[in-house]
Amino acid sequence: RTAYVLNGFDNIQSVSSASENSVFFQGQELNHIPLLSRTATTIAEGEIMQLGTVGNLDLSEKQYFQIIESKTARLFESCCQVGAVIANASERDKDLIKEYGYNFGMVFQIVDDLLDYGLQKSKVGKNLGQDFQEKNVTLPMILLLEQVTSEEKNRIQEIFNLGALTEEDFSFLKRAMRKYKIENEILSRIAPYISRALRCLEGLPETMEKEFLRNFATFVMSRES
Repeated sequence: RTAYVLNGFDNIQSVSSASENSVFFQGQELNHIPLLSRTATTIAEGEIMQLGTVGNLDLSEKQYFQIIESKTARLFESCCQVGAVIANASERDKDLIKEYGYNFGMVFQIVDDLLDYGLQKSKVGKNLGQDFQEKNVTLPMILLLEQVTSEEKNRIQEIFNLGALTEEDFSFLKRAMRKYKIENEILSRIAPYISRALRCLEGLPETMEKEFLRNFATFVMSRES
């Protein structure tokens, strides 16, 4: 996986460098192409950062946020920004929708990491415990390790070192996260991002698309997959 990401990163850097200048198609300037190439580079950098932290139970909350900002939030930010560019939106509206995308992306990734431990509703479309199996330390684990007893921390370290997560091990982790109310801790960290995303929408014209984005921002808090 590491070799694949690094090889892809080299290719992306080459494309990004080539597309920094204006790109034209049939006489029309494609302003979003340089943006997309820069975003691809940022996402690859985020993936490389995450690969560098695999197996590190000492990963800090700050480092975690740096990773998800690069690999997820910037992707959503770019998607929203490209739509605004193609629609010839004003610079003000472009900035607002860009910021909406960034904040929404942060929420999306944090909730996704929460769902991995099955702490929310059960209709999850992903394999539970996948992050732990791959030794990716995410926010639920970071917050849990800050609160557990020494005995519990040793048990988590032992489980983590084994590599293969059993149903018994996973049940222990879920019980510990419920015991220390990790879901509530995470939701408290999500709230500011949701508020900022909704505040960005307030400055946009009232349209069907705006209502969709508003509903989407609140829905992600209760997503099941």
